[in-house]
Amino acid sequence: MALLWEAPVAATPARPAIDPVLVKRLVALTPAESRPLDALCIAVPALAVRDEQRHDAPRDAEVDRARQLIANLAALLALPHGASRVHESAREIGLARIALSAWGVARSRRAIAAVDAALVLLADHELNASAFASRVAAGTSADLYACFAAALAVASGPRHGAACDRVDALVLDVLHRAEVRQLSLERAAREVVAERARRGDAIPGFGHMLYPEGDPRCGPLLHAARTLRANDSARAVDALVAAMALRKQRPTIDCGLVALAAALGLPRGAAAGLFVLGRTAGWVAHVFEQRAQGFLLRPRARYVGRS
Repeated sequence: MALLWEAPVAATPARPAIDPVLVKRLVALTPAESRPLDALCIAVPALAVRDEQRHDAPRDAEVDRARQLIANLAALLALPHGASRVHESAREIGLARIALSAWGVARSRRAIAAVDAALVLLADHELNASAFASRVAAGTSADLYACFAAALAVASGPRHGAACDRVDALVLDVLHRAEVRQLSLERAAREVVAERARRGDAIPGFGHMLYPEGDPRCGPLLHAARTLRANDSARAVDALVAAMALRKQRPTIDCGLVALAAALGLPRGAAAGLFVLGRTAGWVAHVFEQRAQGFLLRPRARYVGRS
């Protein structure tokens, strides 16, 4: 984060600091079946109104605020699982440890290293949709929380951060077909892909428009997933990768995140939560840069009549 923000490296990583009363209220607003993304979209405005110093803060204060906010969001990934999980994760230090605790899985050295790698790969990706939204908000001099809220709203779309949820659903289709028809995961994956192709449906998690030769961020995630424990969900992702390779389609980072989440035993929706948590570092960098440039992002539109 310090490299992206051109800020000093923190002596110690930020630890979550969330008012227990606020956590209790946020849990009440978060149904147990909520996605991590939904929980964060609820949490950010609530955190904002409790920070009276959030407007026009000096740069050093904003850097500290950003570190604290990101640590808090890592802990608040646990909101759908209740207040006790949030409080437990808030005792950890380091984003990977906090997030794994929020999802209730073991913080082994290999698991922490895998999540750290994912966070680094996700930190920034040029002017992607959510980063651009954060810059639009920053250009209006909106506070950091508002910039995050704008970015989160955009990331929640199924063609951006929530694309992972579509890959999750595809994996469930493969697992269901394998179980019902007593097929191998490889055969089930080929059948699911072929059936979707016949319907003209897109296959989520494959074919990134910027990377015709393959998404370079995905390979390390798939490798990390394979070095962790094997389970049916993780093997189903590998089966899909193999099935799509026959069609000359390569996996994207969304596929890699779902594979990693499955190998770590994370709950459904965690891959999208990991996507957003990693991308927060880049959002802050874009906010700082847009503020320094000092202009409003205001595209023009030209009326051309009814289409």
